[in-house]
Amino acid sequence: MRPRDDDSSLAERAPSKRAVIGVDVGINTLATCSDGTLFANVKAYKEAKKRRTRYQRRVNKKEPGLKNRAKAIKKLAKIHKKADATPRRRQLACGTRTKQ
Repeated sequence: MRPRDDDSSLAERAPSKRAVIGVDVGINTLATCSDGTLFANVKAYKEAKKRRTRYQRRVNKKEPGLKNRAKAIKKLAKIHKKADATPRRRQLACGTRTKQ
């Protein structure tokens, strides 16, 4: 049997113990909570961008078809993977964990 909308057992439910907040993800700040908490943007992206530029120069200086160029390309691929989304994703995940 389904409970009715006016059933008193539903009205006696305890309110949730966790407070609910809203999170706004932005460009200037990583995240802003509705309670006023600010999470700063990641500086690691700019540092990784410089590192990526350096490795791109190293690849371009190597002669095509050689093993050293292939090694440099592998290193550059690792830098690309680390630099693009990992720092921002990591900080966003750390900032939005819930505490019980």
